[in-house]
Amino acid sequence: MDDHHHPALHELVVVVRGRVDMRLAGEDVSTPAGWAKFHPAGVSHAEWALGPTAPHLLLVAWSDPASDTSAWPASRPDSQGRLALLLRWLIDLHRRNDPTQAGIREAAFTAVLAAYGEALPTAEDPLFAEIRAYIHEHLAEPIYLADLAGAVHLSPFHFARRFRRAAGCSPMTFVRQLRVEQVRTLLLSSALPLRAIAAQTGFRDEFHLGRVFKQMLGQTPGSYRR
Repeated sequence: MDDHHHPALHELVVVVRGRVDMRLAGEDVSTPAGWAKFHPAGVSHAEWALGPTAPHLLLVAWSDPASDTSAWPASRPDSQGRLALLLRWLIDLHRRNDPTQAGIREAAFTAVLAAYGEALPTAEDPLFAEIRAYIHEHLAEPIYLADLAGAVHLSPFHFARRFRRAAGCSPMTFVRQLRVEQVRTLLLSSALPLRAIAAQTGFRDEFHLGRVFKQMLGQTPGSYRR
């Protein structure tokens, strides 16, 4: 997209897949998969997609002069995928357009803004980004702790300890989070049967997928798709 701006709209974008670079108010900003970016209302920005993978983005735009976004960074990591999960929830609620869920939609929107605006960690461990990329590349395959540790040339013990410090969860919990995140994407964006989704996201079968999905999100894949 060429240089443009939105006079009355803020935009918040999460990059789920691919990479999107932008020039915001004259500054170059890169947002790979697993990062989010913010376009303040009235501020000019240009965007372009790089790399071989077509980008998949989640976006929310809003007009609210009372929103205090003055301290928000142009981009930030979504290290544990929390922003993506919240934004998918918000988008799902918006699509349903159920007037009885207006309060829930507002709460989801508030949670998205709070998650982006919270204080950033001092620095993201580069190991975390490398492991995220490895998992995405091998998502359809069995992934074990030894595989992840070997990808960054560490022993399983030292890798697990360092990863928990960087991500706040165990490596295998993070693998399950990314698998479920991709399941959510496919449930909302395709008509694939569960057995096909399971094969693409590294679950043994649709029953294994359904069990993990319900454990993590509190509902079945079928009810989420509806």
